[in-house]
Amino acid sequence: MFSRLTGLLGRADSFQYVPKDPAVDPVKLGDESIWWHTPGVSKANNSDVAILSLEIAKCSADQVDAGRNAIRRMKTLRHPSFVTYVDSIETETHLKIATEPVVPLREHLEVNKNMLAISWGIHQIAKAIEFLVKQDMTHSNICLGSIFVDSAGEWKLGGLELLQRGSDDAAMKVALPTPLKYAPPDRKSPMKKGHPWSIDMWGFGCLIWEVFNGELSRPEKLTEVSKIPKKLLAPFVKLIGANPSSRPSPTVFIEEARSNGKYLDNDFVNATFFLEEITLKSEEETNQFYSKLPGMLDGFPRSVCINKLLPQLLQAFHYGGAGSAVLGPLFKIGNFLGPEEYQEKIVPCVLKLFSSTDRVTRISLLRSLPIFIEHLSHSLVSEKIFPSIATGFTDSVPAMREESVKSMLLVVPRWELFCACVSWRS
Repeated sequence: MFSRLTGLLGRADSFQYVPKDPAVDPVKLGDESIWWHTPGVSKANNSDVAILSLEIAKCSADQVDAGRNAIRRMKTLRHPSFVTYVDSIETETHLKIATEPVVPLREHLEVNKNMLAISWGIHQIAKAIEFLVKQDMTHSNICLGSIFVDSAGEWKLGGLELLQRGSDDAAMKVALPTPLKYAPPDRKSPMKKGHPWSIDMWGFGCLIWEVFNGELSRPEKLTEVSKIPKKLLAPFVKLIGANPSSRPSPTVFIEEARSNGKYLDNDFVNATFFLEEITLKSEEETNQFYSKLPGMLDGFPRSVCINKLLPQLLQAFHYGGAGSAVLGPLFKIGNFLGPEEYQEKIVPCVLKLFSSTDRVTRISLLRSLPIFIEHLSHSLVSEKIFPSIATGFTDSVPAMREESVKSMLLVVPRWELFCACVSWRS
């Protein structure tokens, strides 16, 4: 019997993920959480992951069942606003989950409390709840300890221990109750009937309060709203309404918060939306957006610019036909990069544009030369850039000839140095 039981359990050494730094202790996700978080790496290729672990001996049977439920749900739930599952294992002593590399939101906010990034994060969690509503699912555990942040600054919903589908039979229901401090009033008064989203939107309200105030100690604290942004206050108050039927759906919340002048109507959210929908935009709209974007980037979180906006700009450049219009924001974000990243991500775009026969593109590139010339090696300037520029000396368009000649003030010194180096080596 025992050998049969152990056969159903995984071997600890079969889990191919280990802590990134064994000297760093795991961090509990919150007083009410059953999980401990630690940054990890794959044994196979050293790629980054996050490891969530649960020690079975220190948990009740219901808590262990909830942990198993979280694993089962994470395996099948695929959505950009949810933490991505990588692998898991159950041994005699632990449940462990490997996920995409994320950090707890609580930890992230201690060092990065950019208000624009927070507004986008709140939108992302609202989208996650909207997805659950469409799937006839209830999360029942939305709070600060259930939210994670990836390297691009995207907020991801985790904490799936209590997640259930409306059609689940009694045998699949999780018995673990919602922590009392997050329990909505309707849990105490079952006669009050709400919507399928009512419990999760209450939890969403608790999350918003915790983002701006710190961890919630008791439900009565939700009425202390002095730290909630004024533009968010009206939608927030509706989320924590005592009547469950009055709480807005996630779709209604997003629509209200996105309306003119409201909390989610800001440069960062609008720019992110535009880039995600850029294939639906006209050329005129796209060019106008790219011309305004550099002036907005200084106010955006740098990690988000590098890890989220830059990949979207590169995608638009390489596959969306953005051409020279994307140069302004591309070079602006390029200033945030280290030397190696610049060579990897920006320089190939420069080389591709210099090979273009479009005069507008080449003139724009030549005028931008002071921004990026220092990032180009002497050999690259001499072998790739100079021959392309030289074709402009005899161009039939005066502006092309003028910009080509002007560029020599920057190009010739690097070209001469290259020639001197080659001569010395020979």
